[in-house]
Amino acid sequence: MSSKASSQERYRLIYWDGIPGRGEFARLAFEYAGHPYENVTDTKIVIGNMRNVSKTGFPPHFAPPMLQLPSGQMISQTANILYYLALKLDLAGTKGLSDDEAEIRRAHVNQLVLTALDINDEGHDTHHPIAAGQYYEDQMPEAKRRAEAARTEREYSFETTVQLVPDLR
Repeated sequence: MSSKASSQERYRLIYWDGIPGRGEFARLAFEYAGHPYENVTDTKIVIGNMRNVSKTGFPPHFAPPMLQLPSGQMISQTANILYYLALKLDLAGTKGLSDDEAEIRRAHVNQLVLTALDINDEGHDTHHPIAAGQYYEDQMPEAKRRAEAARTEREYSFETTVQLVPDLR
């Protein structure tokens, strides 16, 4: 557990039940840091927080995942949640760096997070090339074309990027 985040700090990750999706990235950050969190999957709570326009709901939350901070405030958007947690749980490896070096390190880690989310989105969109709300089976011909394009046009650049990333810890 990071010295930056006390064991008293409790976070609530709010995301859909039974769907790893974009919420999984925050779960993995908590697990990697060894920091406890509450996984809230009740649909009424998820939707209620999306519609929340009170102080803790501002700015509005477009979609889960959402993270309730120990202060009660809420943040959302996967990349934003991970950027916040990287600092709080010392996941960016900035301990001992100067302020300027730490800022650059956080930007580099955020760059890698955004790349990982791009790869995730590419995979999702391959299975749902027409509409995310439609079943894969209903868009299979388009999905096959999209998958072929992803393999021929994108696989190399994603694979190369991942292989070039040094161990940052």
